[in-house]
Formats: sequence, C-alpha cells, structure tokens
Amino acid sequence: MNGSAFSSYAVIPYKALEVFEGGALGSYAVTERATKHYCTKCGTPIFNLNEKYAGACMLYLGAIENCERYAPSLNVYCESMFSWLTGVTSMEGLEKGLERGA
Repeated sequence: MNGSAFSSYAVIPYKALEVFEGGALGSYAVTERATKHYCTKCGTPIFNLNEKYAGACMLYLGAIENCERYAPSLNVYCESMFSWLTGVTSMEGLEKGLERGA
C-alpha cells in the first residue's frame, strides 16, 4: 500500500540496482517479508523489496533517471482499482495547475 490510487514501478533484478546522489537510503519493514527504501534527505520512495519476489527490486518509476522513456506494460492488483480510474485520461488536463485565487 502507498496511499495513492496507483503506483508505477519498474521491476529489475536487485543485483542490477545502482543508487546515485550519495546513496542516502533509509528503510523500514512494511511486513515480515516486505521492505520499503527511501531517500533519507528528502523522503522520496526509491524501491521496495519483497521476499515473495526474491531477487527482484520494484523501483518507483519517478525515482528512475530519464523515467519518461519507460511506459507501463502491465496492470496488477486490478481487483482493488477504483472504478473511476479508467476515465482519468479523458478528463480535461492542466499543464501546470490552478492559479492561486482561481
């Protein structure tokens, strides 16, 4: 769980993981089998490890350099997907956000 409607991950072999920018990593156990790792300087989630997927590392897509070149190829845990999520791409979009006082 991450407190969001969805998360975007890239799954790679843990052995292939390289952490840059000082490697200031912290971690905490989510369950007996799962651990979340984050940047201790800014709190950004970086990756998750889960014994259920031994040898794999689930990287948060936003933590990957040049992440815009990667596109999702699979949705998982769809049984808990919010019913409104399928219509999100057809909503009006704002490039930057709402102006203050609007």
